[in-house]
Amino acid sequence: MTDKQPEALIIADDMDDIGEHQAAAELRRLHEMNAELVLLLEDWMDTFSEYVEEGDASLVVFTQEAIAKATGEQQ
Repeated sequence: MTDKQPEALIIADDMDDIGEHQAAAELRRLHEMNAELVLLLEDWMDTFSEYVEEGDASLVVFTQEAIAKATGEQQ
C-alpha cells in the first residue's frame, strides 16, 4: 500500500482552498464510501470466491474488475 494521498482528497483540499466547501465535503464522503466498498469486495473475495461454482466464475471476475476500477489499477 502506498502513502501517497489519493487524488480525490487532493482535489477536495483544492476545492476547500477556493471556498467550495460543500463540494469538497461531498468528494471526501464519496471517497470514504468507495474505500469501504472496496474493503467489502476484497473481504468477499477472500471469504467466498473459493465457493463460487465454475459456471458462476464471471461473478469473481466481475468483482476483481470492480476492485481494480475502484482502486485505479485498471487502465
